[in-house]
Amino acid sequence: MAPIGKDRLTQRLEQQPDVVQTKLWTVVKPVHHFVRGIMAFDAPEKNGLYGVWSIHSLWAPSSPTELENTIGFSTPLPQGEAIVIYPELLPRPIQYEAFEDTVRDEVLPFLRSINTMERFYHEITNRPANLNTNTPDSKFCLELAMGHFDAASTLLAQHRDHWFRKQDDDFDDYELEQIRPLCRLLDDGNYGAIARHLHEWEASTTEFSDLDGLWEPSPFPFEPEYKDWARKSGPKAD
Repeated sequence: MAPIGKDRLTQRLEQQPDVVQTKLWTVVKPVHHFVRGIMAFDAPEKNGLYGVWSIHSLWAPSSPTELENTIGFSTPLPQGEAIVIYPELLPRPIQYEAFEDTVRDEVLPFLRSINTMERFYHEITNRPANLNTNTPDSKFCLELAMGHFDAASTLLAQHRDHWFRKQDDDFDDYELEQIRPLCRLLDDGNYGAIARHLHEWEASTTEFSDLDGLWEPSPFPFEPEYKDWARKSGPKAD
């Protein structure tokens, strides 16, 4: 069999009805509160492909909740970003056909299985510590998105001083400025406003990404219409 290469792999993946190619990612549909995607890179000098899979939230653009790992190496890497930052440290990739088999038989079935907020949350919270790089502020936003307001309040109590303190780094302060309104809404018990804030974040994130036309707005688990939406939309909420 001739080497398939990234372009050929993309063509084969797009033949599946729930897979679509964006500018950077091969995305699994539907796209509701998070994006499930694969990014592949050609390594012709090594006669192979390597890549990453990723699941990341659309709410809290400055503090997203993420799952990710590498694809296509004989030696696993703990973090997908190592591919871009330290390419010279990469182990040898597996061959083209083996990469396609891995994507088809392992990666895509896994991404498809994470099809509800409940399953996303379960995967995040059961992730080994060395593979979980989500920060306290991203965990706070995840707990809010799930409607776990007691857990979010605990995180807020633990980190309030830091989150509301002016940061020395302007970028760090900008990131925290994004979640301070949610902290105030949680203090007030204004859960409806929290939902609206998260929805606005999602809309803004998709507007300035290559997900235009893919994102399907949907309720969060704590919103009254969620169970009815989940029942009609297909995937069973846990």
